Amino acid sequence: MNSRIVDRIKDDEYFSDIAYDQLETLSSYCYERTYKKGQILFMEGDPCERFYYVLDGYVRLQREDVCEMNSFYCYIKKKTFFPYVNLFRKGAYQHTAVAVTDVTILYISVNQFMNLLKKNNNMLIKIIEHMEDMIDIREKRLQYILQQNAQMRVVSTIGYLTMQLGEKQQGHIVIDCPITITDIAKISGTSRETASSVMKRLRNQKIVAISSDRKIHVLRPDYFHPLSKMEEIVL
Repeated sequence: MNSRIVDRIKDDEYFSDIAYDQLETLSSYCYERTYKKGQILFMEGDPCERFYYVLDGYVRLQREDVCEMNSFYCYIKKKTFFPYVNLFRKGAYQHTAVAVTDVTILYISVNQFMNLLKKNNNMLIKIIEHMEDMIDIREKRLQYILQQNAQMRVVSTIGYLTMQLGEKQQGHIVIDCPITITDIAKISGTSRETASSVMKRLRNQKIVAISSDRKIHVLRPDYFHPLSKMEEIVL
């Protein structure tokens, strides 16, 4: 990682409290890499030796089940670290990481990153806070999935994706990551037919719209408010 990359990340939330010279030192342990859409960054079961930071694009963490309706999907957006599982202890990756779009990432060995955290308490606190947010989001999502029928699971999945990936744009919220109906079905644990039917209803009611590049435009974010912490991004 050269000074150009240091300049690129120095104002990001996780790095803003680190002195420039420390970032330059850190750069000697970091590596930049670009993955094409569909490429695998690591596989479930591989030794957890690297910690990643997304510069551009989207990554999906997934764990496939024999029954597709029990698969696990989690999307990672720009300016986010991953994975957090086994960050503080030795182990294996519990998910497979796939590039959803073309992505540019930085990676650093887990050991070097732990040394960095020991010297930067503010960064450690931000990492822990983000881990707590993810636990809270997934706990709420699990509660709704267990309590709802198939159609409501699709609705709560859109709320979950809006909270996790949504960006405010021109009076509404856009899930900029391209997500297919099949993806929504897998996340919500429903059939593709059910996910398609619910999305059609939401479009007809002008609650969401889907652009030609598969981006979901949430036109009425308040509709999903009871399902999650939508107040954090609601307009």
